[in-house]
Amino acid sequence: MSTDNFDATLDRGFTDNTVGGGSSSGFGSTAGGSNSNKIVGLRDQATDKLRSLADEGKTQVVSSLDGLVQAAREISDKLQGGSFGPIGGYAATAADALQEWTDTIKNRSVESLLDDGRDLVRRSPQVAVGAAVAAGFVLSRFLKAGR
Repeated sequence: MSTDNFDATLDRGFTDNTVGGGSSSGFGSTAGGSNSNKIVGLRDQATDKLRSLADEGKTQVVSSLDGLVQAAREISDKLQGGSFGPIGGYAATAADALQEWTDTIKNRSVESLLDDGRDLVRRSPQVAVGAAVAAGFVLSRFLKAGR
C-alpha cells in the first residue's frame, strides 16, 4: 500500500467538505470551511501518529526477531557440535529462514508489509486465521513475561 493509498483510505468520508458521506441528516451535513480544515488537520495528526506507532512496533518486532535468530544459531551450533548432527542442520536451516524473514521485515515499509498481509488473507484465509492464532499466543506470552 503506497502512502497515497494509505491517505486515500483515510480520506473516505471526508471528501467534498462533508462528514459521513454527505447525507441530509445533521451528522452528514456540509461542514464549514474551518471545520473542514480542522477535520483534515486531525486526520493528518492521526495518520502521523499511526505511522509512528507502526514504525515503533516494527522496530520492536525486528529487535525480538534478531534475538530469536541469535538464540536459534546458538542452539544450532550446540546441536551440530554434539551427537545430533542432522537435527543441528535442521536448526541451522530454521535459523537462516528466520534471518531472511527478519531482514524482509527490517527492509520493507509498514505499508508494504500491510499490503502483503492483505494479499495473504485474500489468497488463503485459513493461513491468515492460523497466523492470527499463533501471533495471539506469542503476544500473550510476551505480555505475561513482561509482568
